[in-house]
Amino acid sequence: MDILRTPTALAEGDRRCNDHPFDDHRFLQHFIAVLSNLISCSGPGQSGNGFTAFAKLAGLPSQLLSHEEGESLSILAWASKHMVNQGEDRYESTSERSGSQASSELERLLKERRSRENREDASSSQIEDKEDLTLLAATLMVISFKITRGDIWGFSFFMEELRFLTGSLFKIDSHDTEPGSMKHHFFENVAYHDVFSSTSLLSEPVVPTGILSAYSLKSPQIVRTLTGLSLPLLLTIHQIGQLIRERRSRIKIARCDDDERTWKGTAARFSDEDLLTVIREAQKLEQDLVQEKERMALLVADQPHLAPHRYLHEVLRTTALLHLHSFIYGQSPQCLKIRLFVRQLLSLLEAMADENLPGYCSLHWALFITGLNATGEGHESSALDDRARIQQLYETFSDDFAFMNLGRSHRIIKEVWSRNQQGRIFVDWLDIVEEFDWELFLV
Repeated sequence: MDILRTPTALAEGDRRCNDHPFDDHRFLQHFIAVLSNLISCSGPGQSGNGFTAFAKLAGLPSQLLSHEEGESLSILAWASKHMVNQGEDRYESTSERSGSQASSELERLLKERRSRENREDASSSQIEDKEDLTLLAATLMVISFKITRGDIWGFSFFMEELRFLTGSLFKIDSHDTEPGSMKHHFFENVAYHDVFSSTSLLSEPVVPTGILSAYSLKSPQIVRTLTGLSLPLLLTIHQIGQLIRERRSRIKIARCDDDERTWKGTAARFSDEDLLTVIREAQKLEQDLVQEKERMALLVADQPHLAPHRYLHEVLRTTALLHLHSFIYGQSPQCLKIRLFVRQLLSLLEAMADENLPGYCSLHWALFITGLNATGEGHESSALDDRARIQQLYETFSDDFAFMNLGRSHRIIKEVWSRNQQGRIFVDWLDIVEEFDWELFLV
């Protein structure tokens, strides 16, 4: 498996032109020293930074060497694109070529792997596992490149392959995925991109509930790269997503039954029993989120050094409550409970941005859900309204992280606001994503 190795990944006629090896050295250094730390909750130089697993699998040394052997084309594409977004325009063509070549070669290898899916060869199972892990890592890197580039299409093939590779690599009773292991780092990365995507709400998630439950509840005291202490919350957010898909599927049934011209006024159709079941499931998830706050309080009391990571946990926990009340119960932004959640989240988000607290890098989903529910009314006359505060936060996030997908999610928020000027109705952002035909990653 050489997809991650630049010298061997491409056919001779398709090799990336490399007249400036020092540039590749800069891209690699940017990935190791800047990008992997910028989007890690574990902090610079921490052993828990899972992006070192990508480097190891690509054949990269743990510390930067002066030669190019083992450099990953997909990693270089991602790093160079981020440098372009930060103002290094001279690298744009290199980044685009690298990204295109990495995507094409990866697609070929993924299709080859699929064609061998039914082959039974017990003697090669260990080799196949390594191959699948390498393919999964390369897929995540290409997805990250596309997200950083601001792409809103072309993800479906790679997400479907992630679903296949996840099923191949991660088992409920597996013993080689303990927290801190290479496979566990990759699992967290897959779950993070899955749960915080529009794709998981509009179709089926990549990670099955049983697998996410088994992996997310292991060693909850360990600080993970993308989720800090909050991986267990991803399970609850995933389960909220199941209820959202259920609600939306019933609306679609109603739309098919009724005159298409009146679909905007069509409510989801539930029998009495089904309605009671959904509400009970939502209430159970609310209770789980209350217990999560209690669990975190006990954990921090027992291990005070983990206190800085409590902020991200509380942001994601509160956002999950807002998500549930808004997109399952259908409460409008003017509902007092929604307004309280929004105000609490705005204060937390602003504090984390001002102080650059651990987990600041993982707040895109929370910022987006908060923004969807923000109103321009009902604030004190001397204070900025909630929508203005969201605007400021988006500007800060864009300046700090230079990921082009932030502008995409901000566009969806503005469209929701335009359809709900006073925040008195419920507007489903997923309807807008479908209208735009976008694939959105809130990471």
